[in-house]
Amino acid sequence: MLAAKLGGTFIDGDEHSDQTKVWFASSLSTARSIARTVSEEAARGRAVVVAYPLRCLEWIFYSRRLAEMDLKTIFVSLQSTYDAIADPGRGRSFSADELRRVNEMIDQGYGHRSFSDLFVDTGTVGPDESLQVLFKALKALG
Repeated sequence: MLAAKLGGTFIDGDEHSDQTKVWFASSLSTARSIARTVSEEAARGRAVVVAYPLRCLEWIFYSRRLAEMDLKTIFVSLQSTYDAIADPGRGRSFSADELRRVNEMIDQGYGHRSFSDLFVDTGTVGPDESLQVLFKALKALG
């Protein structure tokens, strides 16, 4: 929704990862692939929104690699509770493995990354309201 509102491109980071390998075995090739795609899309004059959970090491990689390409980055952490994410009334169903991973990511602090430029609590409002909050905050960051 954000990419569409910006007239940009959405990149799902999972589509760049090798799902046959555990995360640490594919993290560098995934990061390189995402950065290459961001660069290609930005060269077309598009804003780029990437959805992918980051650890500090990936943040360092993206910050440096994209700065070398003279691209501005804004890192956003989306926050929510497990109950809000798993709520069937929100319109998305998850497999047992996905729910387990959601819980792990919350426990690992993905919604509170210290390197994030912006935090948005998506658990207290719906998608449209989350989009408005995010869009206004991004505009303020320039």
